[in-house]
Amino acid sequence: MESATFAFIALPAFGALIVGYLLTDWRLAGAVASGGFSLLLILPGTAPSVFTFVLPALLGAAAGALILLPYLRFLPDATVWGRMTVAIIAALVASVANISILAGSA
Repeated sequence: MESATFAFIALPAFGALIVGYLLTDWRLAGAVASGGFSLLLILPGTAPSVFTFVLPALLGAAAGALILLPYLRFLPDATVWGRMTVAIIAALVASVANISILAGSA
């Protein structure tokens, strides 16, 4: 269970926090979101070790950036903590939905 928690909760949250900390403009958020989701389509063909650690963090970063896009568009002077909070909530929602879908199919 610890490895599932690390892969599905901790890594996406870490990716989202990094994105929330670094992004300051809605155009950057759009670029990170589109680039992150496009990389999610490319990476599954790579080696299992890269796939295990990079994909969850990338999912969190892409989900956080997708939610930060409208947030930063309408609140251009958002604080660092506000951006990080919005990004981590989006990543956690995406992670819980991912776990729910995987557990429901098992």
